[in-house]
Amino acid sequence: MYFVEKTKESAFYKRFDYYVLIPVLIFCVIGLFVVKSAVLSRADGGNRIMTMQLIGLVIGLVLCLVISSVDYKDLKTLAYIFYGFSIILLIMVLTLGKGDALGSRSWLNIGGVSFQPSEITKITFIIIIAVYLERLIEEGKNRDKNILNLMFFAGLPILLIVLQKDFG
Repeated sequence: MYFVEKTKESAFYKRFDYYVLIPVLIFCVIGLFVVKSAVLSRADGGNRIMTMQLIGLVIGLVLCLVISSVDYKDLKTLAYIFYGFSIILLIMVLTLGKGDALGSRSWLNIGGVSFQPSEITKITFIIIIAVYLERLIEEGKNRDKNILNLMFFAGLPILLIVLQKDFG
């Protein structure tokens, strides 16, 4: 296991970049007005769509704050857990996933929530590749072994996504 140096202090919210958050909030409010104007002509006035939009907005903002409070160097230690989780989800898609009219089997429905595990895999793919590229740069030894590991860790999710016929 690598030694992970912390880059953020405990007073994270005091140092938070509110100049980035404020425009995001403004754009979210503008987006809500745009969606509301687009669904006004519906029979129910678009209440269900607006409710879903608001729930998504609140969840997104909470996730934004939680994720931004995580020190990015902690991702080095969690990379393998995230990677394993995304591989399990990709395998579940092959067995339990929903297909579409074009023959792609890429959607997974868990607890009434339908999502594409390949989207989660994109993020974990970036994290695991960064871990191995850092190893290649920092460690002069075991270069061949790290390159083979890098090819394996990159190839497995690519293979599983190709088997889903999800080329998007």
